[in-house]
Amino acid sequence: EFASLTDGRSTVSIENIFDHIVSDKDGALTYFMDMVLKAEVYERRLDDGFIELIGLLENFHKTYFGSGLDKERKDYNKEMKQKLKKLVAKSNDKEAIEFLNKLCMAQPGELSLFERLEELKKEWAEDGFRGGPDLRKIKSLRNVKPHGRGNRYSNDDIQYIAMVLPFLTGLSRYHILKYLGFDRESIAKSFHVIRLGLGSFVPIDLCE
Repeated sequence: EFASLTDGRSTVSIENIFDHIVSDKDGALTYFMDMVLKAEVYERRLDDGFIELIGLLENFHKTYFGSGLDKERKDYNKEMKQKLKKLVAKSNDKEAIEFLNKLCMAQPGELSLFERLEELKKEWAEDGFRGGPDLRKIKSLRNVKPHGRGNRYSNDDIQYIAMVLPFLTGLSRYHILKYLGFDRESIAKSFHVIRLGLGSFVPIDLCE
């Protein structure tokens, strides 16, 4: 998987890469690399590749960034939940109490998909990589088929998905390679040689 991701242009030692993969959480990194390559096979349905890449980015962020919330926000969320529970308890409304308990369980204080995509895109942009599709639009399209099933996409939706797939591919590759220790120059080089139109996302100062 790694050789395909870099097209053989590696500036990180094999030993370092091997250490990352061996010590990785439950083989997650190898899984993510494999998923990127499978999602890039555009002979498959575009919407399937789109759903898989969104899920990959979300799971990658959860695996390596955790909840994504700082202590201040976690404490605030906890405090607000406690206040809501007290207010609802005073009302003696059993349905409201049951609903709030379910709501708290469904929202464990983690970042939303949109917030995770924003953080991943922010690091990408800070390294100078280009491309900035509407993340809210991407999220809304994912929600049409949240688990790969659901309503059908319109022709306009499919056209938009086809337009943003290269960006999602690049963002996925960028973060996997970044985690392995590659710098922006090395990632840019790999983008130039991969036949997926990723060269258009390379920082202007690194364009060949």
